[in-house]
Amino acid sequence: MFVPGSFNKLAAWKPIYANLKQSYRVIETSLCGYGQTSEIRSTGDLAMSHQFDVLANVTTRAATPLHIVGHSFGATIALIFALENPKNVLSLTLFEPNPLCFLREDGCFDALSDIDFMYAAFCKAVAHKNPDPARLMIDLYGGVGFYETLPELVKRYCHHTLSANLLDWRKAKSYRYDPAQITAFEVPALLVSGRVKSRMMRDVTYGLYQRFERVAQKVLPTAGHFLIRTHAADCAGLIERHISDNLPLSAL
Repeated sequence: MFVPGSFNKLAAWKPIYANLKQSYRVIETSLCGYGQTSEIRSTGDLAMSHQFDVLANVTTRAATPLHIVGHSFGATIALIFALENPKNVLSLTLFEPNPLCFLREDGCFDALSDIDFMYAAFCKAVAHKNPDPARLMIDLYGGVGFYETLPELVKRYCHHTLSANLLDWRKAKSYRYDPAQITAFEVPALLVSGRVKSRMMRDVTYGLYQRFERVAQKVLPTAGHFLIRTHAADCAGLIERHISDNLPLSAL
């Protein structure tokens, strides 16, 4: 099951699919408010359970545990889902997950300041109907100028889904993990990150890798946050190797 992040729908994985060497039964979904997934959240109800229900519905319909692949906020949701529903997950391949809650726990106040400043600017830009408010958030993750490399169709989709992205951020900034779940975590997982990253994502990645020391980790030295687009062949190879290493006995 492939789970794209914020500002994204199923098309985000097309570069990955084009580079997969094996044949798979692929199941796709999007987070709340993106693609064909309805927006069921509101400013008064931002519970993460709405996102988990999306993944739970898919695994229920599949009637079998799944290998789950996620990117960015989609990877964060996939990780939390696996923490709470480990029996539904055969393996996780997570590209640049961004659990912001670790920043406060680790005292990364410079990175938190970056986030607060950019979030305030983002909210102001959306409220004032400024052109391309999405540029602020995408360049925060991808580096200044990355937004301009995106196709016009993608930029229009980002503009169309601004309200969903605001809800993503409001919850992502406040969500807290259960440390006991992290300690007991046994799902085979691969955390993949790029080395070219903002201070915020550098600190998030460090906190994530420190907490999940038993989880396999891979760093792509020339990649950034949007590595599933810029380094699709490398990412596809990592997915296939990780799935192959964690096939259920019935598939061998």
